[in-house]
Amino acid sequence: MLTELAAARAGEMDADTVNRELSVVRKAIGWWLRQGWIGADPTLGIERRPSPPDRTKALSLVQVAAVWRLNDVSLRDRTPWRLLYESAARAEEVLCLNVENLFTADKRGRIKAKGGATE
Repeated sequence: MLTELAAARAGEMDADTVNRELSVVRKAIGWWLRQGWIGADPTLGIERRPSPPDRTKALSLVQVAAVWRLNDVSLRDRTPWRLLYESAARAEEVLCLNVENLFTADKRGRIKAKGGATE
Protein backbone atom coordinates (compact mmCIF):
# COMPACT_ATOMS: atom_id res chain seq x y z
CA MET A 1 0.00 0.00 0.00
CA LEU A 2 2.83 2.40 0.82
CA THR A 3 4.43 1.65 -2.56
CA GLU A 4 1.19 2.62 -4.31
CA LEU A 5 0.93 5.84 -2.30
CA ALA A 6 4.54 6.71 -3.12
CA ALA A 7 3.94 6.07 -6.82
CA ALA A 8 0.83 8.27 -6.78
CA ARG A 9 2.73 11.03 -4.98
CA ALA A 10 5.58 10.77 -7.50
CA GLY A 11 3.07 11.45 -10.26
CA GLU A 12 1.91 14.64 -8.54
CA MET A 13 5.19 16.20 -7.39
CA ASP A 14 8.66 16.83 -8.72
CA ALA A 15 11.44 14.36 -8.00
CA ASP A 16 13.19 16.52 -5.39
CA THR A 17 10.00 16.82 -3.33
CA VAL A 18 9.29 13.10 -3.53
CA ASN A 19 12.88 12.23 -2.57
CA ARG A 20 12.84 14.65 0.37
CA GLU A 21 9.57 13.22 1.66
CA LEU A 22 10.89 9.66 1.25
CA SER A 23 13.99 10.59 3.26
CA VAL A 24 11.87 12.02 6.07
CA VAL A 25 9.68 8.91 6.17
CA ARG A 26 12.74 6.65 6.22
CA LYS A 27 14.24 8.59 9.14
CA ALA A 28 11.02 8.14 11.09
CA ILE A 29 10.86 4.44 10.20
CA GLY A 30 14.45 3.98 11.36
CA TRP A 31 13.54 5.47 14.72
CA TRP A 32 10.37 3.34 14.97
CA LEU A 33 12.45 0.24 14.22
CA ARG A 34 14.94 1.12 16.97
CA GLN A 35 12.05 1.64 19.39
CA GLY A 36 10.67 -1.77 18.46
CA TRP A 37 7.36 -0.27 17.36
CA ILE A 38 7.56 -1.91 13.94
CA GLY A 39 9.41 -5.00 12.77
CA ALA A 40 10.29 -4.17 9.16
CA ASP A 41 10.89 -1.22 6.87
CA PRO A 42 7.78 -0.73 4.70
CA THR A 43 9.73 1.49 2.29
CA LEU A 44 11.92 -1.34 1.04
CA GLY A 45 11.49 -1.46 -2.70
CA ILE A 46 10.58 2.22 -3.00
CA GLU A 47 13.39 3.90 -4.91
CA ARG A 48 14.36 7.52 -5.06
CA ARG A 49 13.33 9.31 -8.23
CA PRO A 50 16.07 10.64 -10.49
CA SER A 51 16.24 14.42 -10.33
CA PRO A 52 16.21 16.28 -13.62
CA PRO A 53 19.55 17.87 -14.49
CA ASP A 54 20.02 21.51 -13.52
CA ARG A 55 20.00 23.45 -16.77
CA THR A 56 20.27 26.91 -15.25
CA LYS A 57 23.27 28.88 -16.38
CA ALA A 58 25.23 31.58 -14.63
CA LEU A 59 25.36 34.98 -16.28
CA SER A 60 28.43 35.63 -18.38
CA LEU A 61 30.84 38.39 -17.33
CA VAL A 62 29.47 40.56 -20.16
CA GLN A 63 25.90 40.10 -18.90
CA VAL A 64 26.93 40.88 -15.32
CA ALA A 65 28.72 44.05 -16.47
CA ALA A 66 25.57 45.10 -18.34
CA VAL A 67 23.52 44.68 -15.17
CA TRP A 68 25.94 46.90 -13.22
CA ARG A 69 25.64 49.60 -15.91
CA LEU A 70 21.84 49.85 -15.70
CA ASN A 71 21.10 53.51 -14.98
CA ASP A 72 17.33 53.31 -14.74
CA VAL A 73 17.54 51.04 -11.67
CA SER A 74 17.89 52.69 -8.27
CA LEU A 75 20.89 52.15 -6.05
CA ARG A 76 18.53 50.58 -3.52
CA ASP A 77 17.51 47.92 -6.06
CA ARG A 78 21.05 47.33 -7.38
CA THR A 79 22.64 46.91 -3.95
CA PRO A 80 21.22 43.47 -3.06
CA TRP A 81 22.20 42.13 -6.48
CA ARG A 82 25.75 43.38 -6.08
CA LEU A 83 25.91 41.92 -2.58
CA LEU A 84 24.63 38.55 -3.77
CA TYR A 85 27.10 38.51 -6.66
CA GLU A 86 30.19 39.58 -4.73
CA SER A 87 29.54 37.53 -1.60
CA ALA A 88 28.10 34.38 -3.21
CA ALA A 89 25.76 34.37 -0.21
CA ARG A 90 22.35 32.76 -0.24
CA ALA A 91 19.49 35.18 -0.94
CA GLU A 92 17.87 34.38 2.41
CA GLU A 93 21.08 35.34 4.23
CA VAL A 94 21.34 38.65 2.41
CA LEU A 95 17.67 39.49 2.93
CA CYS A 96 18.01 38.84 6.69
CA LEU A 97 20.95 41.22 7.15
CA ASN A 98 20.43 44.00 9.68
CA VAL A 99 22.20 47.34 9.32
CA GLU A 100 23.61 47.04 12.84
CA ASN A 101 25.29 43.76 11.80
CA LEU A 102 27.19 45.35 8.89
CA PHE A 103 30.86 46.26 9.21
CA THR A 104 31.39 48.60 6.26
CA ALA A 105 35.11 49.13 6.88
CA ASP A 106 35.75 45.40 6.50
CA LYS A 107 32.97 44.86 3.94
CA ARG A 108 31.53 42.17 6.19
CA GLY A 109 28.30 41.39 7.93
CA ARG A 110 27.08 39.01 10.62
CA ILE A 111 24.40 36.59 9.46
CA LYS A 112 22.57 33.52 10.67
CA ALA A 113 23.63 30.80 8.24
CA LYS A 114 21.68 27.76 7.22
CA GLY A 115 21.47 25.54 10.28
CA GLY A 116 21.48 28.51 12.67
CA ALA A 117 25.23 29.15 12.90
CA THR A 118 26.36 32.78 13.10
CA GLU A 119 28.85 33.71 10.40
